[in-house]
Amino acid sequence: MKTTRYLFAFLCALLSALSSGYAQNTECRFAEWGHVTTDELKMTECAFEKKADAMLLMDLGEVHYRLASEGFAASGHFRINTAYYQRYKIFSESGTHHTDKKILISTGTTQEKLKNIYGTCYNLVNGEIKKTILQPDDIHRTQLSDGTEQVSFAVPGVVAGSVVEIAYEREEYVTYHLPRWYFTKDIPSAKSSITVGYLDAMIYYVEQHLVGDTLQTRQEPFTSSIMIPPQGSYVPQALTGVRQTYTAYNVESYQDEPFINSSRNYKSWIGFQLAMFRPPLRFDKNLVSSFDKLSEQLYTSERFVDGMDLHVIPRKLWMTMLNDNMSKEVLARTIYDYIRANISDNGGDGFIPENSNAKVWKDKTGSQTEINMMLISELRASGVDAYPILVSSRYADNVNFNYPILHNWEAVDALVMLDSKNAIVLDASEKSLPFGELPIAQLNTTGWVVRGVNDHFWYDIKEKKQSMKVVSINAALDEAGTIAGTIDITYTNHNAAGLIKRRKAGKQAAITEALKAVLPSVTIESVSDSIVEEKCYYIQKVKFTTTANTDNDGNVYVSIANIYGSATNPFVSRRRVADVDFGYTDRTLTTMKLAIPASYRADSTLPAAQMQMSDTSAIFTNRTEVSDGVVTCAQKIDYTRSVYPSRSYAALYEFEKHYYDLRQKPVVLHKK
Repeated sequence: MKTTRYLFAFLCALLSALSSGYAQNTECRFAEWGHVTTDELKMTECAFEKKADAMLLMDLGEVHYRLASEGFAASGHFRINTAYYQRYKIFSESGTHHTDKKILISTGTTQEKLKNIYGTCYNLVNGEIKKTILQPDDIHRTQLSDGTEQVSFAVPGVVAGSVVEIAYEREEYVTYHLPRWYFTKDIPSAKSSITVGYLDAMIYYVEQHLVGDTLQTRQEPFTSSIMIPPQGSYVPQALTGVRQTYTAYNVESYQDEPFINSSRNYKSWIGFQLAMFRPPLRFDKNLVSSFDKLSEQLYTSERFVDGMDLHVIPRKLWMTMLNDNMSKEVLARTIYDYIRANISDNGGDGFIPENSNAKVWKDKTGSQTEINMMLISELRASGVDAYPILVSSRYADNVNFNYPILHNWEAVDALVMLDSKNAIVLDASEKSLPFGELPIAQLNTTGWVVRGVNDHFWYDIKEKKQSMKVVSINAALDEAGTIAGTIDITYTNHNAAGLIKRRKAGKQAAITEALKAVLPSVTIESVSDSIVEEKCYYIQKVKFTTTANTDNDGNVYVSIANIYGSATNPFVSRRRVADVDFGYTDRTLTTMKLAIPASYRADSTLPAAQMQMSDTSAIFTNRTEVSDGVVTCAQKIDYTRSVYPSRSYAALYEFEKHYYDLRQKPVVLHKK
């Protein structure tokens, strides 16, 4: 009984760790609150980023634990409180929106709360500082969906020249991770700092992702008010710890750029993952602290091992589809096609199956991981070597190759060994791509293959086949200068996948908007579409009209760009921070046949044009012919790389600039 009583006291005391030593001010816990100076109000620009419309003079945070209930203590959930303080300087009217806040909190299992919200705007009026204070009525809470709430507020009185202070606190339950801190924001920060109160008995792996910044660190010891009975004694002892502060100065802003994987990979941030407990804390909890440890835990997880090895599809069914003469690739394709066609994705996540193969087979639905674990088990039962490969997303962080960060992994695919040299990655939850092609979110990432306890390796995930768009324009020009005709567009591979998903989901309006984006100058009279299921092609047939460009002499100027293709070059900036990530290699073939009236003439031949990057990773060709009253234009744009590093951006920038100029060069039709 004494042991139970002390364990209860210990668990509850743990969750109040770090709460000691933090004095709660009447208005705000931060000592910096309210000390806005006249010099700050008189500032006219950011010294290290002069074009910024606003900046953060201070961006501060503190993380500490809070007391929670016995139930959450026993389940390994810890209640934490993160306090935020931000002091903004507004330089222009365009910068006033930066102080408007829309914060999402989860009111579900994490039971988040946003509290102690304060805001004050300072303006210099006739040499005196005038304050405008955020009122309770300025704070709005909106329930967006089950378990999600939006808290929004805007400090009143913000104009060019203002200094604005905002502070608030967020309470939530966590297990492995403390909240990540971003030093980089969408405006520059003069000082960005996060303080974390670590207990000596709780060890965290600290992941620092810095882009051109350096951190200054400071720490101070503290003794908490948490009293834990040491083993073999009834005399309680106080847990000690260290408050660690990480600070970056003069952090430049980062704005989202066209064609990036994740903006988080181009910002400076710091993250925290629980690695181990030390005495006097004696939680019996297996924590992942190495990739060997992760593979060991996976292969001692009953759900993971059963998912990989428990064959559930009736053998009689396989006997009707499989035979001994099939190659491993044909076997894999047959099993993959069957599971993909008969098991639907329920949207679940995580890389540990929640349900058994038997339940997934019975319900005919499962998460991506559960579907692919079933695929692995059926491949193995049929004599095909297959292993789980943990996959991430190109829209998330770059994978940490030194330490197993659990946030890196989203699901499990199947790595299939066709022979000693050739392998293929399969995701049977994906229904819009050909065999062997993976969703765009998984391309250009690195998966972690786990073959057994302490037997694992990395595998680069790339596409197998180039995606294409084949565009055929057949039209006629009339005497009034109207061009009318049809456009047939065939999309393959990743170009088709998103459109196929939208069509099957009934999102026709989204498809139409995407089509309008590549037909900016035409009137769409009608559209029909279809899917070629066995090839995963998506086909559109468009009937259109448009008005030709003419000059005062009645000459007509025509080009493919007048009808099809985006008219806006997304690469307008010469400066680039992020790699250009198109996601996949791509080829677009566009042909236009335009019948012209007998009253017009064009040169019988026009010179062909070609341009390319020096490494031939991007090539554009343009060919035009005139014969028997028909102008024929053919263009091809070919990207043989999916990712262009930022260090080589200058070459891509020049290519895109000339490409957009050249593709719009018209054929001139002269009035006879």
